[in-house]
Amino acid sequence: MREFLAALSDLGDVAEITREVNTHLEIGAIIRRRHEKFAPVLVFSNIRHHARYRVVGAPLSYSSLPKARMARIAMTLGLDPTTPGTEIVQTLAKTTKLPPVPLVIVEDGPVHENILLGDEVDLLKIPTPLIHFGDGGRFFNSLGFWVVRSPDGK
Repeated sequence: MREFLAALSDLGDVAEITREVNTHLEIGAIIRRRHEKFAPVLVFSNIRHHARYRVVGAPLSYSSLPKARMARIAMTLGLDPTTPGTEIVQTLAKTTKLPPVPLVIVEDGPVHENILLGDEVDLLKIPTPLIHFGDGGRFFNSLGFWVVRSPDGK
């Protein structure tokens, strides 16, 4: 994620929010509004009651680059930021036939910076935003997505 944000920053597609923000609806509202305006990826670095943490908002939404709206998705696949959507879909389709990426176990690195064991484990310490009023709770989502059936069954 750090490398991805650095690459987006090199393109001018990242904005850091240093003003204090709250995980209760505020971060979600700011992300939503900026997403609708095709703004750069937001990195919140001053989160009330969560020192040392950062929250990244909508890193895979449309890019702020007018001639490369699909840049973020393209870059996650190792493609040029200007790759058109049709080529991105073709690349994704080809990956279903590739062998899995081999597991790499590392002894040290950024992934080891935050380790909590036993009684230290408390998921409420992590600044997980409540995104929308009426949501069932604060949900973790690391660049994932869901495909779900709508209430009418379609």
